[in-house]
Amino acid sequence: MKVLKNYKLIAIIIIIVFIILEMFLFQEITELISEIKKMPNITKNFSGVISIFTINLILGIFLFAISLKILSLKLNIETTRNSENSKKEKNEEFNEAIKEESKIEKESEIEKSINSIFEEIKKIKDINVYTEKFLIKISKKYEIVQGLFYIKSSENEEFEISSKYAFFNEEEPKKFKIGEGLSGQVAKTKKAMNLSDIPDNYIKIVSGTGESSPKYLLILPVINKENTIGVVELASFIPFEENFVKQLVVLFEKNSDIISQLIKK
Repeated sequence: MKVLKNYKLIAIIIIIVFIILEMFLFQEITELISEIKKMPNITKNFSGVISIFTINLILGIFLFAISLKILSLKLNIETTRNSENSKKEKNEEFNEAIKEESKIEKESEIEKSINSIFEEIKKIKDINVYTEKFLIKISKKYEIVQGLFYIKSSENEEFEISSKYAFFNEEEPKKFKIGEGLSGQVAKTKKAMNLSDIPDNYIKIVSGTGESSPKYLLILPVINKENTIGVVELASFIPFEENFVKQLVVLFEKNSDIISQLIKK
């Protein structure tokens, strides 16, 4: 837009210079005609020369006027386009700001919700009761259909089941060591594993309507002083949101000292 304004200014300057040159040329032609008139035996009909000069002047002004009009149209188009782009950018920025604000609010709500669970159970003195209450409360607030909480044994370094939620099976959940199976891998890497489309019959949920298999599994490590002291498995029929996973990991870290002390009792 700035460039078009510069072109418009240049065009105006050229027109002014053109007019000045035409006036200078007209003056010269007038003087030349005057001199020629004084000379004998020369035809003194200069209407053709004057007509050509006049036509040239009008044509020049007309062409420059058209140029200015075109530049003006281009300037208006560019201004409109820039204005539309600016509005579009502002709308996109506004929408992004709303999304970001909504995301922050949601994260805050999830953090408060999960933190309230830990606050409610922090006075429990038995590790099995502690883990059981956690599974029950987290399942009530979120759509968790099955939960397992493993605790690492100080005797044989195996992860043994501490509590279960909605687990119906004739056999108890199997023990595992670091690196064995999915939960063992989580204990080894110390990173949460958020799985989708888990195999059929990997987990069975028994209800009044029969058996069903959830498709989403979240496996979380409980880490205290860089050591994995527990592993939590949560199953659901709906995906686990990243905000939920992130906040749960953070709050397990904050409460790992409590869990560690309960294990030692």
